[in-house]
Amino acid sequence: MRRACGAGSYTLHGRSRCIERRSGFTRDHQDGNHVVWYQTVFHNTHRLCHAPSSVPGVVLHIGDGNRGETLVAGRSSLAGTSSMRENDRFRIGSITKSYLSVVMLQLVAESRASLDDSVERWVPGVIANGNAITIRQLLNHTSGLFDYFHDAQVLLPYLSGDFAFAWAPRQLLAIANARGPVSAPGVTQQYSNSNYTLLGLVIEAVAGHSLAQVLQTRLYTPLGLSRTTLAVDASPDASRARGYLLGDDTPLDVTDLYPFYWGAGNVVSDAADVARFYSALMRGQLLTPAQLAVMKAPPAGASSNYGLGIMRTAMPCGDMFGHGGATPGYSASAWAFNSGRVVVALANSLTFDDHLAPNPAAEALWNRMLLTAACG
Repeated sequence: MRRACGAGSYTLHGRSRCIERRSGFTRDHQDGNHVVWYQTVFHNTHRLCHAPSSVPGVVLHIGDGNRGETLVAGRSSLAGTSSMRENDRFRIGSITKSYLSVVMLQLVAESRASLDDSVERWVPGVIANGNAITIRQLLNHTSGLFDYFHDAQVLLPYLSGDFAFAWAPRQLLAIANARGPVSAPGVTQQYSNSNYTLLGLVIEAVAGHSLAQVLQTRLYTPLGLSRTTLAVDASPDASRARGYLLGDDTPLDVTDLYPFYWGAGNVVSDAADVARFYSALMRGQLLTPAQLAVMKAPPAGASSNYGLGIMRTAMPCGDMFGHGGATPGYSASAWAFNSGRVVVALANSLTFDDHLAPNPAAEALWNRMLLTAACG
């Protein structure tokens, strides 16, 4: 499957690139090394929307949260000729977990809760062994909770074509509870979306407001994240790029699929807003230095670099912290240096299951694009 890029283009050395250059970047554009770096980033981003079985469109933002460069490639919709726009919004998937972790840590800093509080204290009766699971264990995925995403009945309505089917958070947690724990709490680190759906309920109980209100008050408004919301239904949203599952046949538009992964992945945002959030986090605007250190630290004995809703990735140019995101129709990556420099990439395609997996070559291009954008 081959898709043409959108109408917007940037010409580099006489060759048309299906990319638009937006905003002013923070580096000196006259520097020779920067020119080579810039051309390479353009090349990798451009190829993502041209390779067979590639993504329909991509937005790449590189900056420090206040100033930066946004590159767009491809189309926001495969119906017509809509070019991707720098402020198109995307479902950012599990990047949501970083947002929930920050607000939970803020509540802890205000002595409204403790990381060592049991889940049962705040949401009694939801999980069978809630007395043995702490808030900290939800945040760092050591609770032992089964991931409801791995139960076939959760995806069945959507795979059957019922995109409007609405799972409630407590229904999903009931499924996880019925499957039983995968380990005792605090023993092993195993990624589970159930942890953050349950954490969302804990945050609501501690704060006394809906999760959407808490995020708005504590993050979106103070940081000026005007393009960021928490999706709570499947209402049509013209500000969002269309999302697709890519397989062997015609791409399937899943834009309006119900955002059932509440708390674990249902934030919607644009690239600049995501960058602003992570830059503020790394620069100490959201948490104290001690709290940020706790957030970054993986549990003792863990083989991964996953802390509390954030992961460390060793890059050739230094450690970066952030999260990836994957929801039906969308994929996202956000990585930040301690300096506040951030790289955010958003694409409007993903798959449900392995046999519809993206072309490995396109995935390699995605990773190469991120590495070059981050490190040059």
